[in-house]
Parts: sequence; structure tokens; C-alpha cells
Amino acid sequence: MLVAKIEAEIVAASPLDHGPLIADPFRDGGDVIELLELRRRRIQSARSQAA
Repeated sequence: MLVAKIEAEIVAASPLDHGPLIADPFRDGGDVIELLELRRRRIQSARSQAA
């Protein structure tokens, strides 16, 4: 599970495998969510290359 925080508060979380991203609907986490998705794709890519 990847977790994104802003000022020590979790604003989004994303499983490393399959599943939806979960975000706090009361926070503007657009940039953080994009970075979280980018990191998840990179981890998935590295896993597939190692297999």
C-alpha cells in the first residue's frame, strides 16, 4: 500500500497491485494523487521487469 501525506495527514492511498486509489474528498490532493499514481506505475514496471 502506498500512502500520500500532506502535513502528516493521509490524503490518498493506493494498493501496489490492483485496486482503486482512495483519496480524501475534503482535501485538494490533485498533485499528490498524480505523484502517487506515477510511483505505483514505476513500482509495477520494476516488478514486471524483475519477473
